[in-house]
Amino acid sequence: MISSLESTLDAYYDLYSKTQENKNDRSQRPILLLRTANGEKTLEVLSDRSQLPFLQKILAYLGKGEASLSKVANFLREKNQEIKTPTARKALQHLDEKIVNLNTRRWLCSIDPIFTTKTMGIQSWGCGASATYHSENGEEGVLDFVHIFPECATAYIADGTGHGNPTVRANKLEPIWDKFNRDFVSRFKSEMLGTHDKAQVLHFMKSILLDINTSFEIAGTASTFSMAIIVEINQKKYVCSAHVGDSSLWHETKGEIHRLTPESPLELSSLSKNSSIHLRIKEVQTGDKIYGFTDGVTDFLPAEVLHSILCHQPIDPLNLLEEIKTAIVHPTFQRDNYVNVKKLDPTNKNYSDDIAAFVMVVP
Repeated sequence: MISSLESTLDAYYDLYSKTQENKNDRSQRPILLLRTANGEKTLEVLSDRSQLPFLQKILAYLGKGEASLSKVANFLREKNQEIKTPTARKALQHLDEKIVNLNTRRWLCSIDPIFTTKTMGIQSWGCGASATYHSENGEEGVLDFVHIFPECATAYIADGTGHGNPTVRANKLEPIWDKFNRDFVSRFKSEMLGTHDKAQVLHFMKSILLDINTSFEIAGTASTFSMAIIVEINQKKYVCSAHVGDSSLWHETKGEIHRLTPESPLELSSLSKNSSIHLRIKEVQTGDKIYGFTDGVTDFLPAEVLHSILCHQPIDPLNLLEEIKTAIVHPTFQRDNYVNVKKLDPTNKNYSDDIAAFVMVVP
């Protein structure tokens, strides 16, 4: 059931949304008032700020009175976990943006943002897609895709799923991923900021995966997808992951590395027929690393060799792909000793592949 506070915030955001077409007239924008009666605080909405008495405007400028944004923000900060409807969360996001704008303009009142437990900014490096040992000219198949969103502490890895297939071209898949990259940050901020519920994070990731799946179905192509989000909830840090297909995520901690994603052949565009999506959440620590690899890495390297590259020798993340490529093209191990490791043959489409990787460091 929607609470009265959520209803108030819903009404506020609905009014605000309707005024966006007339951006030059600030007086028509709604404003929130924090009323106090009999020791009880309640939030009310004025449909436009022209209804606010002049004295209250002066007090609000000074960070005082019922219309003071700092007082409203403090109240909402206390009630943050109670506010769950999507529109109410968007209202909080909008108020956060107002706070940032006020502080940027160096007004007299300095206010902290409402959201206090968020995804974290991350120290991160992206190792981009590379046609490392086949299809150098891009004529056959497509490259893999990888992207990091530092402001959202999120990264994904996607297998192009067209290597060796001349009917699947990069120019058919790139627009899908470009649009996904553009839309992800705004959607993340509108749906995820202020989240305190691990299940809600996983629900968001599943929704994201199903939406991108629809785009691939429409295009008539396929891809695989693994995404990781680093979050902090109740002073504990977690990596949340969503996965389908043969790309993979790995967690390195204290010199040991563990796979986060299972081995699954299911392609993204098969989800409408089989909704097998692997979701997982795992506690992590500061300094831990989260890696993403497409199957061009894991199909041609034994796990112990990959572990050695990642954990047992200093490595510059920016050179990670080159280190991996060298280990595949010029192996120091006997492939015949590993049943599940493919033998590289650049002349055979079935025994060569593109590779891509990312690294995120938990702050």
